[in-house]
Amino acid sequence: MIFSANGQGPETLEKKFDLVEDHGDQGDEDHDGYFAYPRSLDYLNGKILVGQREGKILEIDVASGEKKLLLASHHEGEAWGLELIPEDNTILTVGDDNKIFAFDYLNRKLKAEGEVHAEGKHLKKPKVVASSLSEYHGNDQGRAIAYNKHNSHVAVSNNLGEVTIRTKDSLNTVLKTLKDQKEWSEVIKYSPCGKYLAVGSHDNFIYIYDVSQDYSLHAKFDKHNSFITAFDWSADSTYIRSICGAYEKLYYNVSNKEFDNNGMQNTKSFIWATNSIKKGWDVEGTRPISEDGTHINSIDVSQDQKLIATSDDFGLLNIYRYPCMSVKHKARSYSGHSEHVVRARFTPQADRIFTIGGYDKAVIQWKRKEA
Repeated sequence: MIFSANGQGPETLEKKFDLVEDHGDQGDEDHDGYFAYPRSLDYLNGKILVGQREGKILEIDVASGEKKLLLASHHEGEAWGLELIPEDNTILTVGDDNKIFAFDYLNRKLKAEGEVHAEGKHLKKPKVVASSLSEYHGNDQGRAIAYNKHNSHVAVSNNLGEVTIRTKDSLNTVLKTLKDQKEWSEVIKYSPCGKYLAVGSHDNFIYIYDVSQDYSLHAKFDKHNSFITAFDWSADSTYIRSICGAYEKLYYNVSNKEFDNNGMQNTKSFIWATNSIKKGWDVEGTRPISEDGTHINSIDVSQDQKLIATSDDFGLLNIYRYPCMSVKHKARSYSGHSEHVVRARFTPQADRIFTIGGYDKAVIQWKRKEA
């Protein structure tokens, strides 16, 4: 039996299978058809394996025509957005391919998917966007994603600066769109209490939205002189500490809507919900003396404060003991990505780490071995 692949799907002399999903009025027909075409085929025992341009692998039963999705991945531009939902063993990812994915990381299966921009007109591209090789418009390119466990909201930031609010159970349903940002954002986080959403933009500002007031703008912090690369919420949701491309580490009192010039001293006793700032006595050793630190794309400290994970431009995941105060502290480095690694995140128990690549668009799950 001979199979061939073309733009409409794999076919035999007798049967034809359509691989283009019907998204109704919400889909982009041209993009759906173009990226769904098969790139490779295999046949065994009455079943066809189909590798698609859009990063999916399908198994098709020749007799019944039934299609089973075996694997899904991002396929255009870069993949930056990574979020954990540990209470139901889920990770959320978003990329430049107009895709939002929810994966069950224990069973290693795709649970749900959505589109960054499902309907409506494309916005005029601003002067500054993140560089991307994606064929999709900036509206369609996702750069950051965050989850609010208190109401199951999912926030997605695109490459034009817009932030859309959805729910975990309906990733294509947009509840609210936030348009205050003038440039794209690479970091967005909900506060631990779930009341606020913070957006760190490349327009140098941090925007705080009040979730309980239909995402009204609560505060806008404007003291940074460069684009926001990371920030942390305090465990009690009253403070934010942030860092920018100029390596300014600043503190803001969210409750009072004020910049705290003495924030380092005033927050000495604080517990922070996350530790993602790559500047401080406790992570100083993660940056070699000969490097300026720009090669480190993300940093995360385990909740038990025993380990540090960094991801870098060399395609590596690096693990240090916490704290790491000297460059004499050596890392255990792990390769797996073929390109720069954009994000690294621990699970709450620190038994796993998730990384997401840039141009390789891969998500890797690293499991900790017991000594």
